[in-house]
Amino acid sequence: GPVLHVAIFEADQIDQVVDAINSKGFGLTFGLHTRVDTRVERIISRVNVGNIYVNRNQIGAVVGSQPFGGEGLSGTGPKAGGPQYVRRFMQTEPKQQSQPRVDSFIPLSSGVVSVATVTAAPLQGALNRLSASTKTDAELAKQSLQALFGQVPEPLVSTPEEMPGPTGELNRLSCCARGTVLCLGPDLPSAMAQAGLALSQGNAVVVIAPGAEAALQSATAEGIAAVGIDGLLQPDVLESASGFEAITSAADEQTLRQYRVALAKREGALLPLITEQSAIERFVIERHLCIDTTAAGGNASLIAASE
Repeated sequence: GPVLHVAIFEADQIDQVVDAINSKGFGLTFGLHTRVDTRVERIISRVNVGNIYVNRNQIGAVVGSQPFGGEGLSGTGPKAGGPQYVRRFMQTEPKQQSQPRVDSFIPLSSGVVSVATVTAAPLQGALNRLSASTKTDAELAKQSLQALFGQVPEPLVSTPEEMPGPTGELNRLSCCARGTVLCLGPDLPSAMAQAGLALSQGNAVVVIAPGAEAALQSATAEGIAAVGIDGLLQPDVLESASGFEAITSAADEQTLRQYRVALAKREGALLPLITEQSAIERFVIERHLCIDTTAAGGNASLIAASE
């Protein structure tokens, strides 16, 4: 080596090419060379990569200008040198719940029903129902979210940030929703709090806790991408279930360990287990765009004719 692979494709196949790149699961850096602004926007809105470089090289990320970090098989965030980075070094006190445990049942008594463990079939059914609606429009659903979950934070998703950099270079950092988040409680109040945080950042949620189905009955009617499942999730279900991008839980340490072991056995993208109960930045992924704007010249008639 080194060996350069060249693949030729038709211009109208660009979406399929980007989808093929995404399907590999790696998402650290992506380079693009074009003078057509619409093509830049089309590709960067589709590719799942942490750092995108347009009309420049893909090395030498500068702290403060080009926060660096990937997604998928290339990391779970946050970006080194970004505004959320220092928070990951802070010690937080997760809201641990001693009961109920995943492998336990609530004793039968007057008005109390035993809590069943949730297996793969109901979870996959819920994920499939959400597949056509991968996120909640947090701004439109804000009043509905507050009615269901109380006060919810403002979305980080809606605030792209222009980063400082040298003249002739655009640096823009954006926060994007992760996708679908499993909110595992283990009790209903903590599960609903987790769902509120995840939804506020534009994610969809599957809430799994005793009483979750009734608590979320009105969510769909309000346009909120949320599904409730009664019970407690069996950890081994996380080994093979598909259609979610993150898990959040305030369970006891033994249960969290079982979740981590199950996630480690998965093939494909690295999925975070979020145990902090108030860190909204954990429910988004950061993407950085760097464009060498000095390379925007060229054949004006050709650019005008391009779409």
